[in-house]
Amino acid sequence: MKRYHIVDPKDSKITQTITASDPKMVEMNTPKGHHAIQCDDLSIVAGDYFYNFIKKEFEPEDVLPPAVAEVETKLLTAVDQQREDLQMLMLTPGGAKSMVYAAKQAELQEYNSSGSSEAERYPYATLEATAGNETLADVMARWNEAVSRNMQEVQRIEAIAIVAKRRIKAATSVVEKQTIFDEIDWAWTPEQ
Repeated sequence: MKRYHIVDPKDSKITQTITASDPKMVEMNTPKGHHAIQCDDLSIVAGDYFYNFIKKEFEPEDVLPPAVAEVETKLLTAVDQQREDLQMLMLTPGGAKSMVYAAKQAELQEYNSSGSSEAERYPYATLEATAGNETLADVMARWNEAVSRNMQEVQRIEAIAIVAKRRIKAATSVVEKQTIFDEIDWAWTPEQ
C-alpha cells in the first residue's frame, strides 16, 4: 500500500490523504483538476504542509507557497533567458565580430538592392572572394544563404518563446504555469 496526498493546485494545499495499492483506485479518488502526490512520510499531514510544485516537495505551512505572480515572473524570465541563449547560437557575440558582421550585412543589403559588382563597394566580400579564389557573386550567395538560415532559426525560436510566454500568462495556477514551462519544445519546427 502506498500513501498519496491529494493536492489542490490552486492553493497547493492537501485536501485529503488516501492509501491504495492500485493506481486506478488513486485515480478514482482524485478529484478532477487535483494531483495525487505519493508520500510515505507519515509526518506530512493536511493542514501542516503544502506541496511546492516548483521544488516538487512538501513544505511546512509556515513556509508560504510561492505566489502565482512570483512564479509567473520567474518562468517568463527563464523563457527569455533560454530564448536568448538559443538565439545567440545563431548570432555573433563579441564587439569586433558584431561590427564586422554589421558591415558585412550592410554590404549584402547594398549588393542585393543594387546588383552592382563594383569591388570597392564591397570590401569584405571582395577580399573574401579574392582569398578564396571565388567570385563576388559566390560570396554574396553564400552570405545570403547563411543570413536566411540563421534568421529562420532565430524567428523559429522567437515564435516558440512568444507562444510559451502567452500560455504561461494565461495559466491560472502555479502548477499549470510550471507544466507549460517544463513542456516547452525548443526543438519544434513548423514541419511537425
